[in-house]
Amino acid sequence: MREAGRAGKLPKFMELLMEMASYRPRFEEPDELEVAPRPVFLARGDAPMRIVGQCGISAVAGAHEFARFAVPFRGQRDVVALPVPGYRDGELLPAGPDAALGWQARTLLEAVGDNPFVIVGHSGGGLFAHALAYRLEQMGRVPAGVVLVDSYPLDQPVHSEWMDEFSDGMFEREDLSVPMNDVRLTAQAWYGLMFAQFHPREIQAPTLLVRASEPIGEWNLDGDWRASWRLAHEAVDVPGNHLTIMREHGETTAMAVARWLEQLG
Repeated sequence: MREAGRAGKLPKFMELLMEMASYRPRFEEPDELEVAPRPVFLARGDAPMRIVGQCGISAVAGAHEFARFAVPFRGQRDVVALPVPGYRDGELLPAGPDAALGWQARTLLEAVGDNPFVIVGHSGGGLFAHALAYRLEQMGRVPAGVVLVDSYPLDQPVHSEWMDEFSDGMFEREDLSVPMNDVRLTAQAWYGLMFAQFHPREIQAPTLLVRASEPIGEWNLDGDWRASWRLAHEAVDVPGNHLTIMREHGETTAMAVARWLEQLG
């Protein structure tokens, strides 16, 4: 993958990864996962509203995405990271979006119990969070809110314009989070394939779009480079770029979300 990036062949390599991922074992029902990731509580507090961090789908995604974000909430409210199956040895990949969302919904509900909750997702995790909120609402459990942290709809030009920046940023953070390997790369490709046709649908839960205030590369196209969302939402700009908004600036991002939670009551 590194060499493909250097050679300008990253799109072609991603096609290869998707083909490789199609040979990995998959599950249809949550009970088929004998080895599955567990939710990780990063903060504890007495406030009834829990924050569920929907982990992203990049090769370096995981509960660590929300480590700094959780800091301001310690002693105030629970923050639990919800990992995605298929990123560790022995974990099956979901057969499709229904299987993925079915597992996420069941695991989330087990983690929050009867407490109200908001779902927070960064980048591709935000798209996952929105899809999960819709799934939960179909099950009769409406989230108190959904927070999209610098999430771009898949038809926005940033995905092609900044493909190299996204890839380079992932490698730069490899040593800071988890080691990159074939399991994680094929999982990223598989989830990317599943969400390639993702189209957000109206949800009852209020939505907050948290936008990075700095670009990650040069922007030579017409229109705004900042994240946008076509459905009803509020928006707030915070320091950092797409790659630093949840790490170096994670606590600042968390405080923006905290202020929004106060408005929700």
